[in-house]
Amino acid sequence: MNLYETFATDKDAENGKGIVLRYGEKTSITIHRAGGANQRFLKRYEAKMKPYTRQVQTNTMDEELSRRLTAELYAETVLVGWEGVTDEAGNPLEFNVENATKVLLDLPDL
Repeated sequence: MNLYETFATDKDAENGKGIVLRYGEKTSITIHRAGGANQRFLKRYEAKMKPYTRQVQTNTMDEELSRRLTAELYAETVLVGWEGVTDEAGNPLEFNVENATKVLLDLPDL
C-alpha cells in the first residue's frame, strides 16, 4: 500500500468540490476538510472562538457551549451539502446551516 496515494491532500477536495460520504443507498453528505487548506474553516474558527479565548485557555468552557460552537462551525464551513437526510420522523431535511447544526447536535457521532 502506498500511504502517499492514500493520505496525500487533495486541495480541490479540501476547498472545492469536497468529498462525498455515502450512508446506505440514499443518503450522502458532502464535506470539506476541517483545517488544512480550508481557510474559511480556520478564519471562522478564530472569529467564533475569540469571545471564549480565556475559557479555552483555562479549560473552563461549558461542554454544551463547546458542542454548540463546534456544530455551528462544522455546519458553516465543513458540511457542503447532503442528499437523503431526514428528520427523526422521516421528513426530508433541506440542507442549510440551521438544519445541519441541529443534525450534528442530535447525532454527535456523525
